[in-house]
Amino acid sequence: MKTCASCNERFNDGVQCSSCKKYLDFSCASMTEVGWKKLGADRRAQWKCPACRVSSPTLLSPQPTASLDTVLSEIREMKHQLLDLPTLVNDLRSIKDELSDLKKCYDFSSGRLDEFDTRLINLESKVSEFEKVQDTVLSLQSELASAKLELMSHDQRSRLNNVEIKGVPLKKDENLFSIVEAIGRKIKYNCPKAQINYISRVPIHNSKEKLVIVSFLNRYVKEDFVAAARAEKDLSTSDLGFQGAPHRDFNMSGISWTSSINNSLVPVNPATSDECVLADELCTLGLQQYNGVTNGYGKLLDLVLSNKLAYVTECFDPLVTIDPYHPALLVNIDLFEMPSLDHAPRLRFVYSKADFISINKEILAANWQQQFSTRSLDGSVSYFIDTIKDLQNRSGVINNTYFGLREGLPGSRQSNSDAPYAFAQARRPFVHQSSPVPFPQSVGRLRRERTYRVLRNPLYT
Repeated sequence: MKTCASCNERFNDGVQCSSCKKYLDFSCASMTEVGWKKLGADRRAQWKCPACRVSSPTLLSPQPTASLDTVLSEIREMKHQLLDLPTLVNDLRSIKDELSDLKKCYDFSSGRLDEFDTRLINLESKVSEFEKVQDTVLSLQSELASAKLELMSHDQRSRLNNVEIKGVPLKKDENLFSIVEAIGRKIKYNCPKAQINYISRVPIHNSKEKLVIVSFLNRYVKEDFVAAARAEKDLSTSDLGFQGAPHRDFNMSGISWTSSINNSLVPVNPATSDECVLADELCTLGLQQYNGVTNGYGKLLDLVLSNKLAYVTECFDPLVTIDPYHPALLVNIDLFEMPSLDHAPRLRFVYSKADFISINKEILAANWQQQFSTRSLDGSVSYFIDTIKDLQNRSGVINNTYFGLREGLPGSRQSNSDAPYAFAQARRPFVHQSSPVPFPQSVGRLRRERTYRVLRNPLYT
């Protein structure tokens, strides 16, 4: 603590005269603390108090001393200015923290950008390599396509001399040359063995049958052979030495059957042309296939085609021989169907249940003039009718009924039947008159006119 030489007041911080070496506080020295600090070290070392400056010959006029009120006002002003100092310090700290976070984000973003730059350079190099690979692939694809075309052309040229023969049953130890000679005799065309390059059987995809492929040495011989065969309309397997016509089971393994309406089965995913023809014929003729019974190998060997409702089950008759490969079938067909009666509903207006007060309020609340002014005459009429119908629907006026014969209408009678009362009365005499007649044979709850059995035992065929 120091004592002011002018006012004898004790103070902590003040000024010192370089001439008399006395200490003065800032108010007696007519100087503020900020002004004292701005003088610098050299000027503070040369500073003189007002008394020493008066005695100095260079000083022409004495400096007026500051009054106590002025000093107090300056102190109050400084104190008032220093009130916001803690807030400013806190703000500076928060700004410093934010700048630190911003610097961290910047460093992280800079690192990520460098990483992205490196990855982008790698991607560009890979893209350039991929473009080269793509050009190579395109050239290879074009070469492969040309090679395929050339191979197909060569294959087609090699098959120009081939003839496919279908429908020839497969026999053990068969002689295909003899079969071709028999066909030549039937079609009246001499086909010597020396004109045949090779002959063999080729299997068909998804079928047990095998085609007979005959490759001739000369294309003209092949054309003459085919022309002679087309001219012969009555060529059959009996002409080739086979006894009787071949009767085979249904063997189109490419067709799968899925359930449809009325217990019928529909073909799905036909593969060969014959399977497509079968599916088209069933659709054209309106026939349904009802047999879903397969043998022990999971194959469907018989088709039950009908335009009436049929039920096909496996026959367990004790007199029928058990054949696990080809089971017998029991076919039940409905030849008589009673048409169902249509219950055509109509709208009935029960005006006694309507809330006419709410209807009247809604009609009065509607702005008809505005609605009609923006519409034509027909549009205004349609809008009015639609509004009235909407009010009817929301007020509970409309009710569904069957022909006006339910819900206590005049002249109606209640009935427990699903059909209208008039139809129930008309149907009752028919049932009574038909009751003395014995009903057709029934299986369970199903009535049938006739029952068919498909038996593989020759005794029952």
